[in-house]
Amino acid sequence: GEIHGIGFDMNNDHNNPQNFFQLSGTQNWGQKNYKNYTTGHGWKAYTINVGDYFTGNFNYLTLVNDHDVANPTANSQFRHLKIYQADNIIKGTNGDDTLIGTNGKDILLGRGRNDVFVYENLTNSLLNKFDVITDFNANQDSFAVSNAATEFNNVGSPATFDTAAISAILTNLSAHAVVQFTFGSRTFVAINDGVAGFNANTDAVMEVTGLTGTLTTANFTV
Repeated sequence: GEIHGIGFDMNNDHNNPQNFFQLSGTQNWGQKNYKNYTTGHGWKAYTINVGDYFTGNFNYLTLVNDHDVANPTANSQFRHLKIYQADNIIKGTNGDDTLIGTNGKDILLGRGRNDVFVYENLTNSLLNKFDVITDFNANQDSFAVSNAATEFNNVGSPATFDTAAISAILTNLSAHAVVQFTFGSRTFVAINDGVAGFNANTDAVMEVTGLTGTLTTANFTV
């Protein structure tokens, strides 16, 4: 086919090629920096930093396939499409939801019943850009982590809310341990990455603004 690509559009008329990325095809159209797919590749993964090429608000994520012949046979297949924004507001429903943040400072609203907040990648919520979970019910919700929590402790409050003071109260954090700490009326959770002690670059920290019940190791599941 002439064009196999992916992009964003306001009304599905495809009249703005600068908002599309061509992955394959004989015709030059759209952004061509990722035009390197051949049929011998099979499934191929692409990570496209869209903001390096254009920004704006769009209504549609659009897949493009163009084959201008009498009996077109071009076929494009896409799977596991994910769109990431630096800082997200992620809202669940009234049912059982799985909420996954990205590596920005996200706000997660479970809203429903048995919600799962995924933190298998701890660096998605570090101290310098921690996520905020607005409604965690310890009686039914859970954190999905890569390793089971070895222990859960409440370590009190730092003297000030900065890296040095928080690191001081977390210095005895054991491998894969989880702790809760507070600052004023605010509640935070820290998850160790497997190396004892606290490392602001590898251990997760998130604020839980709406905590119901009492957290235990049972709330952190693999």
